[in-house]
Amino acid sequence: MPSAVAVPIRQRMIELRQQGKSYRAIAEALGQSRHSVRQICRRWSQGGNSALTPDYQHCGHGGIRSERLIWRAAI
Repeated sequence: MPSAVAVPIRQRMIELRQQGKSYRAIAEALGQSRHSVRQICRRWSQGGNSALTPDYQHCGHGGIRSERLIWRAAI
């Protein structure tokens, strides 16, 4: 899983978007994917500056990642 985009980079994305830059141009300038730029800009438009903080609780996998039977046999 890729690491979260730092808040200063997120803020720069918003600044560039407000200047009329395209998602692709922002992505190339900041070394990010176009998808990440689009998602962060959408979050910002829906939630303002408070939405720029990373959502760490949604990262990674939760619970058992293998079949239940294999897991039970292992323990």
